[in-house]
Amino acid sequence: MELMLVNSYFLERDANEQKVMKPYPALGILYLAAVAKQAGHSVHIFDGTFETFTAYRTTIQLYKPDLIGIYANVITRENALEMMKIAREMKFPVVLGGPDPSADAAEYLQAGALAIVAGEGEQTLVELLSLLEENPAGEELRSIAGLVLAQNGQLYATGIRKRIRDLDALPLPDRDALNMEQYLTAWQSKHSYSSLNLITSRGCPYHCTW
Repeated sequence: MELMLVNSYFLERDANEQKVMKPYPALGILYLAAVAKQAGHSVHIFDGTFETFTAYRTTIQLYKPDLIGIYANVITRENALEMMKIAREMKFPVVLGGPDPSADAAEYLQAGALAIVAGEGEQTLVELLSLLEENPAGEELRSIAGLVLAQNGQLYATGIRKRIRDLDALPLPDRDALNMEQYLTAWQSKHSYSSLNLITSRGCPYHCTW
């Protein structure tokens, strides 16, 4: 399948970050890209950080993906909803993941999302792509753990996806899918040095929603 993964953060819409200028790539979708490619799917990433909404629309028209997956958090909620609206107007199915859709699935589903991927997304995404490849209408989505769906006006959770215990079994995030030089240059322009992020564990030891 042709998958497009989307980071819904736009630096141009974040006046505070333009002053701070410490952007980091969204590693979550880079892990998803690596896993999807490993499973044999074609993946394109649209990283909104240094892009525009016009570029987003153009990119969708160019690649015509079978499925669009949008990452969203609290500060990018409005962006993600707007991006989903654009995709749905163009008749492309959309799933969302990340802390905000996982915590507030209803708003995204009411806005037209096919499904919400709750929690860790790697195994759920691979199963979802496999199912949609066989059944583009997505009638059997309830068989995949880790999703939240809207059915007959009600939310339906398909079951909790077990956490991945062996993180070393995952491929490394697909950093080659992004222009990492943009991030390095952004840091350098403001701080005279560059910085990149990495993930060494998952989950939160405290009691926040995520």
